[in-house]
Amino acid sequence: MIPVRNTTYYIRSVAEIAGRLDGSRWELGDLLLDAYRDLGADEYAHVVEGSGLSLSTCSQARWVAHCYAREERDYPFSWSVYRALAAVARPSRTTLLVALQESGKSVTVQEAELLADLAKTMTPDQVADAVDRLGQAASPAAIETALGKASEQIPRSEPQTRIEFVLGRIIDRFPWARGERWQTVLRAALEIAEEWQEPIPVDAPSWFKEAA
Repeated sequence: MIPVRNTTYYIRSVAEIAGRLDGSRWELGDLLLDAYRDLGADEYAHVVEGSGLSLSTCSQARWVAHCYAREERDYPFSWSVYRALAAVARPSRTTLLVALQESGKSVTVQEAELLADLAKTMTPDQVADAVDRLGQAASPAAIETALGKASEQIPRSEPQTRIEFVLGRIIDRFPWARGERWQTVLRAALEIAEEWQEPIPVDAPSWFKEAA
């Protein structure tokens, strides 16, 4: 007897997968894709709520499953590496996966994220050539060097504020993580942290005062 694929069916099925999640991300993503297709957005939300999993876990699994056809899931990489590469356009992503598989390199999630970020602006041929030049390890520094995308050195001056001091120390510890976007996000985070120490403004909305 074929089960009726209603909300209860999907809640039970997703909850069952949740108990063995580490090795079942693809299964979870495919099931959630089916649930969204069969039930619609409102009932899908009930499935997520009843699954015992967080919305972010379910959304991520569904998105990654959507990005990869079943025949693209047989490469010898973890699901987390697949997730990191999911946003790359399919031609460049396929070239990248094939080149990494043929190279025999072990790729971490951090390295895959950096590869994905850089590969978005490259042709498939450029991606394949870059992987060939990675050497023995796909370290972040090696990736930037091989892809010819090393960030420009930003002139350094004596720190004038605590934010500038912390930013400079982080850059010293993580020399590969440079670039205008990275520094912009980090500076914004540091400024928000500084705001935490400041008095609440007199004209702040009531919800802000209550939260503080």
